[in-house]
Amino acid sequence: MATKKLRGDAVAVKQESRATPTTVNNAVYTLTVNGKDVTFTADASATVAEITAGLTTAWNASTVKEHEEVTASDQTTYVKLLAVTA
Repeated sequence: MATKKLRGDAVAVKQESRATPTTVNNAVYTLTVNGKDVTFTADASATVAEITAGLTTAWNASTVKEHEEVTASDQTTYVKLLAVTA
């Protein structure tokens, strides 16, 4: 049997996650990492696009260390969360 060796020279990849809200108006939407939350409260006529925009803004405005390690971007139907460092 061949001997396996770990080379350790793989390309670093940034972690990516997605958050996809549903439209439930007058609801509080929460993104959580390490038990630390960021929230956005949707009004009675909010669309998914408005919810994702609100969550993205709230996330990127957060000064919580764990939130600062990830950048949120509004993709209209979901929020893309991408690690700052690979």
